[in-house]
Amino acid sequence: MKNRPRKPSSVFTLSARIEANPGARLLSAAKDIFYSHGYAMAGINEVIEKSNTSKKSFYHYYPSKTDLGHAFLLLERDNLYELVDHFINKNPNNYKAFITSWSRFLKLMGRSKSYKGCPFANLSAQSTGEFTTEITNTMGQLKDKLIQFLEKSELALKRKEAEKKAKSILVLYEGCIQMWKLTGDISYFDQFKDLLIA
Repeated sequence: MKNRPRKPSSVFTLSARIEANPGARLLSAAKDIFYSHGYAMAGINEVIEKSNTSKKSFYHYYPSKTDLGHAFLLLERDNLYELVDHFINKNPNNYKAFITSWSRFLKLMGRSKSYKGCPFANLSAQSTGEFTTEITNTMGQLKDKLIQFLEKSELALKRKEAEKKAKSILVLYEGCIQMWKLTGDISYFDQFKDLLIA
């Protein structure tokens, strides 16, 4: 039986979000490094150096690189949910406007030199399964958010239809990002919108 990776304590995760503490600097540095170079290529020493902290601080907040990876995923999960909630709140009943807002955002990100795609897909591809539970749960909760929106939107979809549509949104979201990464063609973000509101 495999040992399950230990999740970072919520106290560590919350305290790491306070800007002034070393945990916050470590998490911020890890986010930049994981996102730009990849989780597999990131070293603890690189994170410590970039965050201007010490090894003692690192191990105080994150007993291992895996624990730091879990904290990174929690941060990215919160950012993703906040983004989707923003689109929903901006367009509470308007499916077309919701998808259009998301598509515009993706195009904006695609034009940014720092955008590397979906952090969940990236980390999943670069790890050996230690983050599967968090990634699966994040995508499941995102699907649930989309289902709730679709049921309340002007589409007024029933649960089964809303779930099918939510899965389509997620497939096209991840697919357009991957195709953009493979080709550099920003028009894949238009396809996200066009296929979902056709």
